[in-house]
Amino acid sequence: MRTYRRLIALAMAFGLLICAWNDSSAQSKAPPKSPAEPPTYARPSLTAISPAGITIGTSTEITLIGQDTNEVRELLFSDSRIVAKRLPAPVEPMEPIDPKQKSKSKAMAKTPKEIPPPRFSVTVPANVSPGVLDVWAVSAQGLSNARPLVVSEIPERAEVNPNDQPEQAMPLEINQAVHGTLLTNTDVDYFRFAGKANQHVVIACQASSLDSRATPEISLIDESGSVLANNRNDRDQDAVLDLELPRDGTYLVRVVQFTYSSGGTDHFYRLLISTAPWIDSIDPPMISATQPTEVTIYGRNLPNGKPVSPSRTGGRQLQQITTTLTPPSDANQRLEYRTNGPVYPAASSLDGMDVTISNRSGRSNAVPVVFASAPILREPAQSNDSEAIPVRLPVEIAGRIEVTRDKDRYSFEAKQNQPVMIELFGDRVGSSADLFFRIFTPDGKPFGPEYDDTQDRVSPNQFYVATDDPAAVRLIPPRDGIYTVEVSSREAGILASHRDLYRLCIRPETPDYRLVVMSSSPVYPEPLHLGRGSHTSMMVYISRQDGMNQPITLTAEGLPNGVRCEPVTVNGNNGIGILTLTAEPNAADWTGLIRVVGTATIQGKPQRRQARPAGIIHAFPANSQQMQLNAAMLTRLERGLPLAVREQPPIRVQHTIAPITATLNENVSLTFQVERTAPDPKASFVLYPMYLPAGVVAQGNVNNPMAYTGNTAKTEVKLNLNIRSTTIPGDYWLLMRAQLDAPKGKNNQPNGTPVGITAKPIRLTIEPKQIAEVRLSTTNVTLKAGEQSKLQVQVRRLGNFQDAYQVELLPEAGKTGLEAVRVTIPAGADQVEIPLKTTPDARPQSVPKVEVRVSGTLFNGKTLTTSANFRLQVK
Repeated sequence: MRTYRRLIALAMAFGLLICAWNDSSAQSKAPPKSPAEPPTYARPSLTAISPAGITIGTSTEITLIGQDTNEVRELLFSDSRIVAKRLPAPVEPMEPIDPKQKSKSKAMAKTPKEIPPPRFSVTVPANVSPGVLDVWAVSAQGLSNARPLVVSEIPERAEVNPNDQPEQAMPLEINQAVHGTLLTNTDVDYFRFAGKANQHVVIACQASSLDSRATPEISLIDESGSVLANNRNDRDQDAVLDLELPRDGTYLVRVVQFTYSSGGTDHFYRLLISTAPWIDSIDPPMISATQPTEVTIYGRNLPNGKPVSPSRTGGRQLQQITTTLTPPSDANQRLEYRTNGPVYPAASSLDGMDVTISNRSGRSNAVPVVFASAPILREPAQSNDSEAIPVRLPVEIAGRIEVTRDKDRYSFEAKQNQPVMIELFGDRVGSSADLFFRIFTPDGKPFGPEYDDTQDRVSPNQFYVATDDPAAVRLIPPRDGIYTVEVSSREAGILASHRDLYRLCIRPETPDYRLVVMSSSPVYPEPLHLGRGSHTSMMVYISRQDGMNQPITLTAEGLPNGVRCEPVTVNGNNGIGILTLTAEPNAADWTGLIRVVGTATIQGKPQRRQARPAGIIHAFPANSQQMQLNAAMLTRLERGLPLAVREQPPIRVQHTIAPITATLNENVSLTFQVERTAPDPKASFVLYPMYLPAGVVAQGNVNNPMAYTGNTAKTEVKLNLNIRSTTIPGDYWLLMRAQLDAPKGKNNQPNGTPVGITAKPIRLTIEPKQIAEVRLSTTNVTLKAGEQSKLQVQVRRLGNFQDAYQVELLPEAGKTGLEAVRVTIPAGADQVEIPLKTTPDARPQSVPKVEVRVSGTLFNGKTLTTSANFRLQVK
């Protein structure tokens, strides 16, 4: 997605600086060796696995590249059918030493032995489907971060060095893949293959789609040294080129880091040379969730493909085919997003599946389509720039910015005060278009602003959901009539192609929700680790669709013996829930995958949703003192939620704080106990609050983030929360995290990533003092006996209250002659008319104070009221 792609590009550009501590010594093509150092509490950290691909039905030797991997004893796969066995370290012959050379003997005796990276034999059974899996390294200390592993039907090979010069090019065959690494910024890798005239070859270099920091540029070179084609950044940091070979002969593929800006063990790639199909895009990008849908596939080497005019494909020489896609028959699978590529946070709430096609050479790459929730209407061929195309709700419109300066208009009928949801997808479904839309009222006037990019409203760093797509708009029609939506792209003046697709949803409110779960680490790719007798926390991010404000109960499943997790109910205004895992003091070591599920009642029916696991891709910075808690991390969905139960952690945070209820402009004081155990009870640490709502400021007895270096194993930490008036009231969680830096190792650098432990979460409820200011259209009302009139009640919403108000006319019984009235101001609206009616036998009188009471129910069930008064004269 474009916003996230820019973040990826920045991370790749500065990745070597950010993580120089991790790869600064890489200078050769051989995998770096880890120096022998004393064991620490640090958990393994995976930079790469090499090769990151295995052929189905075979066994392959892979090497783990990273930190603290020497004690890795097994591998955990997202597919339990895959088996790994650690191989013994190779025995290197000892160089004979002349006893007379005493100085050399002493020097060698003082030099620590280098331990080669661990190697595993990995077997992929023949019944495993092609795709991408996740793998985690398992040691006595815990789990590593995840890294992708490709399982395919073609040979997957490891790069053979040296191959830095054309004459050293590694030989490959067409329809093979090779896994290489650009270890330095000036590294150049050459590969050669034999091709035939008129053979249409696709060369693809995967990098960011496999969690690499590389930005590869690939070139196809003929025997004369002429560059026939090159490419970079086809999708994110992946590169793709294709060419119909001009003659029989040997061809070279050259792979370099773009601009030679960086390199390292985290600059790995998978290079594919293929004559199988390659899918470029699918139109429409969505299919029906319940029945077959006809689509057009654009790409290369498509079976029975027909050429497409370059004017429709942005200058690319592509083919197209029409085919029918069928969704899964299993309803549970239709609530998933199963794809081989990375799914970034903004798209994590979509449902969909991968699409592949085949020819005689093999299977294509996988491209996802999402499932539609309403009937699909494909944009008609005729222009709809000026005359809007009428549509019936609900509808999902599959459109495209197909010519420059294209604007597409659609009209629909809406009823007064009956909400309509309008949502536009481009970035999130793989489109190249930077989309926006406008809404027009029945009289042709703009309704609201131009709706453009969505800013992050969930997490400032760990789960960054910003996107170039507009946020969903809840339209409350001010009157009956025909409304119009106009769709275009910010770049429509110069760009229009088959990739500039969009999905426009116009529907009545359809409440639903999706969940994403990950560990609480804000800046490190840290799976769930649970020490005996301690806690660990999981962040559950909730995507609420179409005003879904019902409570959601979160539970954990598949837990081992000795581990418990109390269910948590998240109220309707909250987008984050925190689940706490607790291990008994005698819990056994355990490593495996668990699940988190949510249950809610929507429109009277129970709805269960399984949370989708996610994790941070790259770690930075090197230690706690350099943390930037507001820096956006690169995060993707993962293919499992792993948990490791191990020994008591080296640091613990405890408290006895009950749930807190506070109001705006209030201060709350808290006290925590931090206990440090092995290996150094006086080691420095940081303690900081996580996921505080905007407007809540934390101040500790040391600067924030609160750094401590105590002289005892136990430290008391005080924290003050200042809840400012700008804070949005709601139901929140306060999570304190203690982080212990890894001990310093070689070159005074941290020997591994920091170890983080969270305290038991504290529920923090912030209530508004007032939810509305009430104004009446008049404060003096005169009526005759039996007469009727109307009084307009207007509210100014306060405290971010968006739900319905109950408005009551409360005349004093038997004295005013007015009838009692109860009406509703709908959610999102700000006014209502109440009828005023006197009884026929009302006597003439003057009533100085008649109360109009406005009340609303908060997220936690509490009701707040406010009122306004008018003077009544009965004649």
